[in-house]
Amino acid sequence: MLVIVAGFLWWLSYTPNITGVYTSSNKGKVYSLTLASNHDAILYTYNRNSKSTVIGNYTQSRKSIFIDLKDSSKTKHIVGKVNDKHQLEFKNFNPKIFNKSCD
Repeated sequence: MLVIVAGFLWWLSYTPNITGVYTSSNKGKVYSLTLASNHDAILYTYNRNSKSTVIGNYTQSRKSIFIDLKDSSKTKHIVGKVNDKHQLEFKNFNPKIFNKSCD
C-alpha cells in the first residue's frame, strides 16, 4: 500500500524535462528558444538582416511553463504549456507553437 501511495505522489510531482532548443517561424522571422537546465531562457529572433537576443528565466509546473524575458527595462511574461508532441504552446506569444529541435 505504501508503494502505491509513493507512486501516486511521484506521479503528481513529475515534471517532464523540457530543456533544449525549440524553434518556430512567423512572418519572415525565425525564433529559437533555448531552455537550459539552470532555468535560463534565451530567445533569439532572426530577421533577414539582423539578429536579436532576449535573456530571462523560466519556471515549470507539471504541464505549464512560465517564462520571464527581460529586454532593457521591459519584462515580458509568457505562459505556455507542454503538449503531448513535446512542443511548447503559448497563448500570449506569437508564434504560438515551438517545436523541439534537439536535446
